[in-house]
Amino acid sequence: MEFIRREEPYSGMVVRTTENGKSYRVARKHPDDPDSLALCEFLPGGSGWCPIRDLTETERAEYNQFIASQR
Repeated sequence: MEFIRREEPYSGMVVRTTENGKSYRVARKHPDDPDSLALCEFLPGGSGWCPIRDLTETERAEYNQFIASQR
């Protein structure tokens, strides 16, 4: 999985990825749990971000490696 870090309006720096041609934000489902990473999509009507599915263990490892390389 390929990750991209970019700045978005109103959100600051976020991590995004693409799966099956659709762009998702990678975010924690629970702010106090760093292992609760999920692919999230923006809900229609501006209702906010909704988790679609949890990252697999392999994807979490790739994500953590990506974040470590950004420091």
